[in-house]
Amino acid sequence: MKIFITGITGYVGRNLAKHFVKKHEVAGLSRDLEKSLNLEELGIEIFKGDLHSSCLEKELKSYDVVIHAAADTDHKNASRSQYDTNVVGTELLLHAAKAAGVKKFIHISTESVLLTGKELHLAKENIPYPKVSVGSYSETKRLAEELALKSSNDEFNVIVLRPRFIWGRDDTTAIPQILKAVNNGQFAWINDGEYKTSTIHIANFCFGVECAISRGNSGEVYFLSDDDDKTFKNIVSALIEAYGYRSPTKSVPRAMLLFIAKLDNCCRKLFPKRKLLPITMQEYSTSAVEITLDISKAKKELGYAPVISFQQGLLEITR
Repeated sequence: MKIFITGITGYVGRNLAKHFVKKHEVAGLSRDLEKSLNLEELGIEIFKGDLHSSCLEKELKSYDVVIHAAADTDHKNASRSQYDTNVVGTELLLHAAKAAGVKKFIHISTESVLLTGKELHLAKENIPYPKVSVGSYSETKRLAEELALKSSNDEFNVIVLRPRFIWGRDDTTAIPQILKAVNNGQFAWINDGEYKTSTIHIANFCFGVECAISRGNSGEVYFLSDDDDKTFKNIVSALIEAYGYRSPTKSVPRAMLLFIAKLDNCCRKLFPKRKLLPITMQEYSTSAVEITLDISKAKKELGYAPVISFQQGLLEITR
């Protein structure tokens, strides 16, 4: 099987590439060829360009599967660039893949498309989208997800995956930001972090994508997680300590942060060029309330089950 991955030099993309190249022919799209040297050494072909490249259709001609992992994940600033990447880029890729004769398209989405600032307890995939998104990231990923699902048909199978809080070895996304805040003395728990969250280790996520390729139903959405929900504090403390830092003790009230986040929302609309407040509604909704996912659909239809436990994942980091 020939697999093409967008965002192949990002945290998710490069781990997917390393996972699939063991048994399949893998290629990917990257704007920076220097970042892809380690992947090329594994026999992965890298095409220089982005989602707006005019040669996408030609590059995809011989591929069976496209895994769309490229995204602008900025949780602060609404920008034309984020819309162009997450929405326009997805639309262009869908058209190119369909025209090239690609049979299966795995769209990597996020639980963020459902966020409202309130808790999501064991959320199922059929929860409707909120009328108003909490931020640009949620909105652009929702629009991209809708485009992907509308493109699905019998000849072009589109499967949407919604992971939450991907973590693990060589993380270059969430964990480095947390560690930076800890190191600078800027990290604080929200309500002591005593609310549950779902997570997914990168190895479990890669296996989930493999399951989706082999057993996913076209036009369907699947949540993926470690199937081991813990409190936000338990998870993040363990990760902080695994990297050799002391877990912070400072905490701030949730109500205060919600007020600041809502005020930030208003300020962005009235004074778009003013200095931003410390937390956005996007950030608040992602990290300040319970977000847990029901993955029974993925278990039943994809045959998904975690391949690595939380403790095993921590051991990988500490080695």
